[in-house]
Amino acid sequence: MEVVPKNDYAKKEAYYLPHHSNLVEPSTATKLRVVLDASAKSTSGYSLNDLLMKDNSKEAVKEYRLTTVTYGTSCAPYLFTRTLTQLALEREKYPLASYATLHHFYVDDLLSGATTEKEAVELVWQLKEMMRKGGFNLQKWQSNSDQGGSRKSRF
Repeated sequence: MEVVPKNDYAKKEAYYLPHHSNLVEPSTATKLRVVLDASAKSTSGYSLNDLLMKDNSKEAVKEYRLTTVTYGTSCAPYLFTRTLTQLALEREKYPLASYATLHHFYVDDLLSGATTEKEAVELVWQLKEMMRKGGFNLQKWQSNSDQGGSRKSRF
């Protein structure tokens, strides 16, 4: 986010998205999450979700540009899934990561594995490299390997 200069306040075309913070104490990744309410109605009687195109092919397509996926909007699940699918098209460069991305994701969680430790390490490397290209930083890696004296290892 960036601070809006005071001279830009209350522009006719502005829409303020209601939000609140959610403190996630036990989280190892994001301690503070911003929760957006894209279903909140504005003074026009419409919410952002009301105005975003969901599946109406009869209307002309309008172009918008966001620099991040805004969670809480009706299109966020599609944008996330579509981005993962696009990244997975790099099958030749990241074959293990491509397969895992297309077949082992549930919402925003990946549950995958490998038959050997060497293959698991290669899978993690490929996933990190491939996802970095989409602006994703994968976290919370775990393994049931005994290597290193721990049944649950972090990569």
